[in-house]
Amino acid sequence: MKNILIILIATVFLLACDELVEEKAYSTLTTNGFFQTEEDILVGINGVYDGMQDAGWYISTLWMSDMMPGALGHYWSYQGWNTLNIYDSWNTYYDNWQIWLNSYEIIGRANVMLGALKGSSVDNNIKVQYEAEARFIRAYTYFVLVNTFGHVPVPTSSPNNLSEVLLSNTSSESDFYKQLDRNKIYEFLIEEFQFCEENLSSEYDGLNIGRATSWAAKGLLAKVYLAMAGKQYNYNTGELENGDDSYYGLCLEKLKEIINSGNFYLQEEFQNVFGGLYNNIYDNNNEILFAIQFVSTAEGGQEGEGSALVLRYGIRGANITPYAIKQARASDVFMYNFIQANGTDNPRYKATFITEYADADGDTVHWGESATFLKPHVRKLLSDYDYPNIESTGREDYGDDVIVLRYADILLMYSEVLNEMQGPSSMTLYGINLVRERAGLSDIELSVTQDELRDLIFDERKWELAYEGHYYFDCQRTGRLKEEIIKNWNSDEREITQDQVTNKFYLMPIPFTAMEENSSLQQNYGY
Repeated sequence: MKNILIILIATVFLLACDELVEEKAYSTLTTNGFFQTEEDILVGINGVYDGMQDAGWYISTLWMSDMMPGALGHYWSYQGWNTLNIYDSWNTYYDNWQIWLNSYEIIGRANVMLGALKGSSVDNNIKVQYEAEARFIRAYTYFVLVNTFGHVPVPTSSPNNLSEVLLSNTSSESDFYKQLDRNKIYEFLIEEFQFCEENLSSEYDGLNIGRATSWAAKGLLAKVYLAMAGKQYNYNTGELENGDDSYYGLCLEKLKEIINSGNFYLQEEFQNVFGGLYNNIYDNNNEILFAIQFVSTAEGGQEGEGSALVLRYGIRGANITPYAIKQARASDVFMYNFIQANGTDNPRYKATFITEYADADGDTVHWGESATFLKPHVRKLLSDYDYPNIESTGREDYGDDVIVLRYADILLMYSEVLNEMQGPSSMTLYGINLVRERAGLSDIELSVTQDELRDLIFDERKWELAYEGHYYFDCQRTGRLKEEIIKNWNSDEREITQDQVTNKFYLMPIPFTAMEENSSLQQNYGY
């Protein structure tokens, strides 16, 4: 927590120093002196977006979503992994802390921006637009935090001075320290996304393509409603409890708005969702509602705007991913289950996994044949690795975007909600069958039962959205986490039993560093 406060305090000193010193600093850039034109505000809001481009945040959130249920193995400890011991050390685990720390940095940036906008003389319509963008990013970040940790502090402003954020000078009831109950956080998120859907632009063109839209806000609002309707882990008692199914109807309303708009559709070819030539996923790609964007040097003409996905997910020493160092490997058990459900002559399989590659000599290297290619790897996050015209100049210089929300997700949520509300019908099957048709799979027929369809929808999300940051949250909402852990981690290398996997894994532990530096934080039950 101290690190979070250092970030917040540093931001205040840099952007609002005239409020902290008596002598007016004419040569120092301040929030009051800077955010007075639309160009100034655009620079500021771009800085908030930039917070999501920190590899410590987007990589860690992706890893967490797939490592906990077992679809992904860590680069340094895959074989012989004692899963129980690793999970018990999550509270001191680097990526767990990175999610917490970097989330609050993003939130801090957004809060500084929102505070600065209040004092800006820019036209109010312009201010409201940028306010909605900052609140969208902040709300999305809090959504990740609440789904990961359950109850977290929810500051909505920046500190004005040092004493406001020193634990010795303030009560643990301060917004900077006090954990807010999960349902209160969800209520806050509903208000935030409702403001965003009303005040964000519905579309952008030119260089502004990729900014948060009202449609993205509607989609994330639907996800909040769906989370509230689903299973929830009680972080005080350790019980898995039912949510409030009245939120299914509210979720359905938002999904219908998106579907009926006609603004979004599935790409004809599955692999085209993830980049295609030149890796600009927004070129003729109306499947994407929102993504964290990156630009390679070859595309943007300058360094420092690229992605580190290849660094983490690529095959070390392979010519196709020359800058790969830390290897996040696909679980072979997860891949075999994928094949059993989808086959190998399937566009999703070919776009999801790397099982072989041609080396510099033209020889084919299969997984298991190289010390750095012991397991299959994730293909869909490395969309530009086999396009030689992408001239990435370094390990964090790739143009691979991180997709947050796409239309296939909307369609699958639509089928899930309708199935929970009314069971199988032609409308219930509409979303899932569209997704299956694109993948080359047969339609699901109306003879299916509600329970069978519930299983099919969960599995369809697992295969369609694999490695995109949804798996863990889907397991939470549907109450399937323990069985998925056992299914994916049981193999010849390790044996995981039912009694080893408890409900506590439905939430990540509050990081050790945060607990050590903020004594008012309450740990989640079981850790």
